[in-house]
Amino acid sequence: MNMTPRENLLACINHRTPKWVPRGGSFTPAQMERLKARTGLDDMRAYFKMDPLGSISIGPTRLQTDFSPYHAYYTLPMPPEKTRVDEWGVGWVRGSVLHFEDMVHPMHSFTTRAEFEGYPYPDLDADYRRAGMMERAETQREAGVAVIGYVPGLGGTVFEHAWYMRGLENMLTDMLADPELAAYHFDRITDMAVSNARFLGECGADILFTGDDIATQRGMMMSPDMWREWIKPRLGKVIAAARSAKPDIAVWYHSDGDCREVIPDLIEIGVTILNPIQPECIDPVWVKREYGRELCLWGTIGTQTTLPFGTPRDVRETVRKMIEECGGDGGLFIAPTHVIEPDVPWENIVAMYEACCEYGGEPPY
Repeated sequence: MNMTPRENLLACINHRTPKWVPRGGSFTPAQMERLKARTGLDDMRAYFKMDPLGSISIGPTRLQTDFSPYHAYYTLPMPPEKTRVDEWGVGWVRGSVLHFEDMVHPMHSFTTRAEFEGYPYPDLDADYRRAGMMERAETQREAGVAVIGYVPGLGGTVFEHAWYMRGLENMLTDMLADPELAAYHFDRITDMAVSNARFLGECGADILFTGDDIATQRGMMMSPDMWREWIKPRLGKVIAAARSAKPDIAVWYHSDGDCREVIPDLIEIGVTILNPIQPECIDPVWVKREYGRELCLWGTIGTQTTLPFGTPRDVRETVRKMIEECGGDGGLFIAPTHVIEPDVPWENIVAMYEACCEYGGEPPY
């Protein structure tokens, strides 16, 4: 019996053997230009037979907030042609190296609760921003693709939002030295995330997209106990809100780095998909052995080792190993562990996706 990409992915996530191992990835602008130059195409997913994925998220804000007073501490140039400011007030200044940007933290200089209370947080839970989401989700399901519901924000769910606005050093310091300020800031962000997660469940999203980078490649960015005190209960509220509306929604959690110490905690609060599982610091085979009954692994192909520095043969062998040792009963969405940077040879990209088809099955599209 033929399976749609949605049916195949949901089988994989729920640890049933899929017809083909789902696969994906994303390119930097430089790699997209390379794709177009070599193939004449600009659709990497179609060219490399990546699984089609649907998505829903809130629409743009109507607010037009002037955040420039909150950027006064930043003394480097912010030329308009190289600067963007998001709805959280975070400034992004494009640098001279590839696609990377410097970050301007609008709450950097705050010292009082009154400053936090007076800050113009975004209107993420405004009804007008949710218009059409239920209809888009239904259209995508009918088209046979899984619907990923994105909790809106800066790239994370709780912790990353908070420190992008406050600054990493300041945020970690607040958690230790001024817990009242830290709690207020975290709770404002969590409340908006809870509201949106519940609505994503009401829309019937198949997967709730969450995450925070909480680890470096040497270990956690804070002690596990500190994470359990500050982040775990708030993330748990977000997941519970989505499950209150859709009990079977899968929960996708992203953290770069070595987060092994809190994997059992993530499972406890409802995470069912772990991404990206960087092989440079976490052995995917170990994760599969220890937690494969509870987690679907999403990622596993190293973007700091195999892809940029291996040969096409190395890449093919790595893909084969991941599929055979981590995907035998489902539970594997194979993909690079990060966006594919410009230093990855084209031949290695081709080898990766050809190996996905050879060892993981040819998708019917």
